[in-house]
Amino acid sequence: MPRPARIDVDTAFASGALVVGSPATIREYLQRYAAETGANYFVGSFHWGDLNHQEACRSLELFASAAMPAVP
Repeated sequence: MPRPARIDVDTAFASGALVVGSPATIREYLQRYAAETGANYFVGSFHWGDLNHQEACRSLELFASAAMPAVP
């Protein structure tokens, strides 16, 4: 039976494939990413590690209210 894919968090973080931080950090990343790549979409995951449902929902709310509006 195939095993689920495993992510090397350190490698993903170092390469920029994994971004974590405050709304300002994420906002700056998104602005830079959009400008450098011309991408018009973003796929995010907000329920990681030991976050409970309320914490994950709060992360998503912060993303939607404080990070996404700054992206052109």
